[in-house]
Amino acid sequence: MNRMTAKTMTARIQARSTRLRRLMTLLVTFLLALLVLERFSAVTIALVREGGAEPARRLAMQCVAASPEVFYLLALWWVRQALAAFARGELYTPTITGPCIASGSCWRPVR
Repeated sequence: MNRMTAKTMTARIQARSTRLRRLMTLLVTFLLALLVLERFSAVTIALVREGGAEPARRLAMQCVAASPEVFYLLALWWVRQALAAFARGELYTPTITGPCIASGSCWRPVR
């Protein structure tokens, strides 16, 4: 009885993770499109029409200004990858520790 409950809960987690992964994919795609359109459309049009140093400088400044949003989208993508791993049945340990190690958040102080 207890084993059946664990299988049912695992199946629920996998199904929910699949739905959330799809939602995260749509969210990241939508936010990326908004970022590109909002940050770069006007300055890219000016660069194409006018050319020269000023529009190129403005484009470079927009790239620097967009870096926090890029890291935010990257973090959302890592959440999406964790959900995809949950959906495949890779529950907890490899899913959580992989992104933590990659991001440097799971560090052990040297003694």
